Formats: sequence, structure tokens, C-alpha cells
Amino acid sequence: MGFALKGNTVNQIPKGTEIFLENEPMSYVCVVIKGRVLAKTESVKWQLPSGSFLGVLDLSVGHYVSDYIALEDSMLYAFPVQDKKMLRTLLTATNKDYRGLMVNSLTKYFYELLKSNEEFHKIA
Repeated sequence: MGFALKGNTVNQIPKGTEIFLENEPMSYVCVVIKGRVLAKTESVKWQLPSGSFLGVLDLSVGHYVSDYIALEDSMLYAFPVQDKKMLRTLLTATNKDYRGLMVNSLTKYFYELLKSNEEFHKIA
């Protein structure tokens, strides 16, 4: 991991910090409390604003599939996780608002992927 997070607390992340790097084993799922984070792979980049979750989809493969980099000074709340079974615990044991935020975050993610897919088809 590019930056040492502390679990179950709010973490102050300076601009430019590499929060998670692609192919690192899962250690945390985070919610962006303040600021913006860039999630990037070799072919896709997208900005994750406040209220977005980092690492939820990564749980399905057991490692981070993107690099996550703070685009500005940010605040993240880090939930320790090792596998996708822990996601259910996270959603039932914490703030009920996180369920809605997570669904909203994932919906935006899928929308951005669909837009990228359409652009690739236009280019092809």
C-alpha cells in the first residue's frame, strides 16, 4: 500500500498520496468523507468524489484492481476487510446510510464504465 491507513477511523490523506496500488492484497474499503480520489487502471480513469467508496468491487477478486490516488487533500474512513464476506458485516454493523452511499457510488462507477465503453465503440 502506498500510504499507511488506520482502520476504523478517519484518515487525513495529502494530495498526491497513493492510497492503494493495483494488485495489492485487500486491506481496507474506504469511504471518501472529503476531497476527491482518482481511480485509474491502464485504460480507465475516473474521479471519486465525497461519498464514494474505494475498494468495494475489488473485494470480488481479493486485490485492488486500480491505483487510488488523492487528487486533493482528502479525508477517508477506512474499514478493515480481507474478503467479500466481510462486506456483509460492514453493511449490517455500521451506519445504515452507508448502504445507500455504496449503491450510489457503484451506480456512478457503472455509468462511467458504460460511457467509456460507448466511446470505445465510436472509435472502433
